Amino acid sequence: MLKSSIGVFFYLLLQNRWSWALLSAEEKIFINQENKNHNTTREDYRDPALYQSGMGWDSLIDIENDFRGWGGSVTSFLSGVRRGGCLLEIGPGSGFFTRFICEEGRINHYVGVDINKSFLEFLDTRLKSLANPIFSYQLMHGDVNNVALPKVDAVLLLSSIHHIPDRSMLIKRLANALNQGGTILLIEPTHYLPRVITLLKKYIRHYRKASYWMGAGNLSTHHFCTLKEVKIIAKDAGMSVEKISYFYDENTLKRPEWKVIQWFCPKKYCSKEMAVILNKHNLHGT
Repeated sequence: MLKSSIGVFFYLLLQNRWSWALLSAEEKIFINQENKNHNTTREDYRDPALYQSGMGWDSLIDIENDFRGWGGSVTSFLSGVRRGGCLLEIGPGSGFFTRFICEEGRINHYVGVDINKSFLEFLDTRLKSLANPIFSYQLMHGDVNNVALPKVDAVLLLSSIHHIPDRSMLIKRLANALNQGGTILLIEPTHYLPRVITLLKKYIRHYRKASYWMGAGNLSTHHFCTLKEVKIIAKDAGMSVEKISYFYDENTLKRPEWKVIQWFCPKKYCSKEMAVILNKHNLHGT
C-alpha cells in the first residue's frame, strides 16, 4: 500500500481502521518503527521544555482557560473518578494536564505511560515533589500496546490515539486494565471535513510526489479519529460511549464556504476535535 502515490493517498485519506487493515504485516512493522522514531527524535520531543511551545508542567495552570480548550472536559471527567483511585495517562508529554490531575487531590495513584523517555524523565523530577503517604506515582517507558498495564479506575488519552495505529488492541488492553465501572476519556482531532480537505490540499501540493512518500519519516501514523471508529472499537472491547462533545474552530465556521457546508451536513462533520468518554460494562454487560 505504501509503495505508490495512489496507495499513500488512500493510506492517508481512509479512516485508520481501514488503512491499518489494508497494510501488509511488513508495512505494519515499518509504521510502528516510524511512529517510535517520530515520537522520540523530533526536536521538541527530545526537549520537553520546547514541547507545545513550552506549555507543560511548569506553565501557569488555569485549567478552565487552558491553551487547548480542554480544561472543562478534563475537570468534568475527573469529578466522576472514584476518589482515592488510580488513574492511567497515556502519552502525558510534558505534563500540562498531568500536574492538574495529580495536584487536584482526587486520585491517590498516578500511572503515566509514554514511548518517549525524555518526557518521563522530565515528569519524574516534578512528580517526586508531590509524593507523600497518600499519593504515589509510577512512570512506564514503552509502547502502550506492549507494556504490562496495572489495574486502574480511569484512563486519560489527550491527543495520543492519533499516534497509535492499532487502536483495537489499544482499547481492548485499556478495557482489561480498567476496574469494573472504570472510564476512559479520549480527546482527539477528528477525521472529518476540515482534516479531509487539508489532506487533499497537501496531497495535491506535496504528498503525491515520490520525494515525499518515499521518505520513511513522513508516513508515521497521524490518523485522526471518527466517532464511528471509536464506537466500533469500544464495543469490541466491551465498552460503551457515555458522552460525546465536539470542539470547533469558530473563526473557520464563520467563513462563507463553511456556512454553506453546514447547510448540507451535521455540524459535527465540521469539528476539529472531539471528547469521548467510554464506560466499562459491568459483569452483566449493561
